[in-house]
Amino acid sequence: GVLPANVLISGGTASGKTTLLNIFCSFIPTNERIISIEDVAELNLPLEHWVRCEVRPASIEGTGEITMNDLVKNSLRMRPDRIIVGEIRGSEGYTMFTAMNTGHRGCCGTVHANSARETLIRLTNPPINVPQIMLAPLNFIIMENRLHDKRKGTIRRITEFAEVVAIDVEKPQLQVL
Repeated sequence: GVLPANVLISGGTASGKTTLLNIFCSFIPTNERIISIEDVAELNLPLEHWVRCEVRPASIEGTGEITMNDLVKNSLRMRPDRIIVGEIRGSEGYTMFTAMNTGHRGCCGTVHANSARETLIRLTNPPINVPQIMLAPLNFIIMENRLHDKRKGTIRRITEFAEVVAIDVEKPQLQVL
C-alpha cells in the first residue's frame, strides 16, 4: 500500500498554513488515530479518533507547565497513526523528526519560512536544531503565501510544492514539483 507522507506546510504569518493543514487533515482515513499538538487550539478535525493536546503555561507558582516538546514526546506513547504539530518553533521539531525517523508516517505540521529552501534552513538551525541527516523522512514542503489580487484583494495560495529528495544523506535536495 501507499504510505502516508510526512508533510510540512510553510509560509509567512497569516498565509493560511493552519487552514491548509485543516483541509489536509480532512483527507485522513477516519479509522486512524490522530494526535494534534498545538499552542493555541486552531485545528478542527472531522475525525473520530482524534486526541487534541494543547500546551499549558506555568502557574503563578511556576509549576505545571506543559510544553510543545512534552506533548510531542508523550504523544509517541499513545500509538498514534499520525502526529500533527500546529506550529514547529523549537525542540518539538527535533522530537517530531525523531518520530519520523523511527517509522512514524503521516506526520504533518506548519513552520514559518518564506521558501522551501528556507524551511530546511530553519529546521536545521537554532532553536529547532534538526540535524540534516534526520531530514530524510520528510517527503514534501508546501509553501503557502499571502498575495494581493487586484480584483479579490488579499488571497492565500499555494505557491510552491517541493519534494524532499534524500539522495545524499548528508544534504537533502529539494525538487520543486
